Amino acid sequence: MSQQRFPLQLDPELKSKASNLARSQGITLSQFINLAIAEKLARAEIEALTGRAENSARRLIDFLNNAPDQPPLWETDTIPPDVLDKLRAGVPLRRDE
Repeated sequence: MSQQRFPLQLDPELKSKASNLARSQGITLSQFINLAIAEKLARAEIEALTGRAENSARRLIDFLNNAPDQPPLWETDTIPPDVLDKLRAGVPLRRDE
């Protein structure tokens, strides 16, 4: 990965605290700042993915709630009641469910 110089203006107290913490972790201030930015970006990506998953689950529930009340065409076209309860409650499902 290539690196670029980037002039960064930090509050002196913030820089001092960050430097002390970086030193206690055995890394440079530059490495500490890179890690902090990477962690913040990862958290933002997780929040975006979580929001999309929640939106998809809500859309699925809306779809299921608006589906016509008729028996399925095939016996295998049913959602087990315990899974349906979890979906309605917003409980995340494991992949094997």
